[in-house]
Amino acid sequence: GGGSSDCAATLLALNEICGALSFKETLHIARGLGSDVPFFMYDYRAMIGRGSGDDVTPCPEIKGELYGLFVIHGKKESTARAYALLDELKKSEINSDLVLTRKTDIMLEMLNKGKITGIIDALENDFEISAEHYNTVKAELEGLGCGKTLLCGSGPTICGLFTDINAADYAYNHIKYPSLICRIN
Repeated sequence: GGGSSDCAATLLALNEICGALSFKETLHIARGLGSDVPFFMYDYRAMIGRGSGDDVTPCPEIKGELYGLFVIHGKKESTARAYALLDELKKSEINSDLVLTRKTDIMLEMLNKGKITGIIDALENDFEISAEHYNTVKAELEGLGCGKTLLCGSGPTICGLFTDINAADYAYNHIKYPSLICRIN
């Protein structure tokens, strides 16, 4: 979403400066610029996006603290190449859409209940199966006390999620890759 979020921010800024288009018209332009650009046009703190990113559901406020340790490992691959590889891998997966739908439903249920641990358990990124470096960093983060890891976009950044700042700080001080720690919510 890095390039798509940049695109959406630029489009919104240009429209703010020129003031020529309604949000609906700007959203229509966003759809033509990239498949997930519309998702980044909305002004919600947290949301679930479906389809091409223009079908969004705002999420309720999450209670509890969540920290992310963002680890940079490997080099950035082409997003188009990552999608092509993912498409090839998914062809061999049976009912992969059913699994994704179930995970999304679980995520929405946990969000509505405000259960941070349930939310963490339901998070996933399809690109993880195609990222060569992911399992190496995941294993190291888990060895440092991380309960959940996620690939950010198509990589190369990996996020380790922690509900305790001390555990996140410990991992930050012991991980062997460049990293950054921040409070997520």
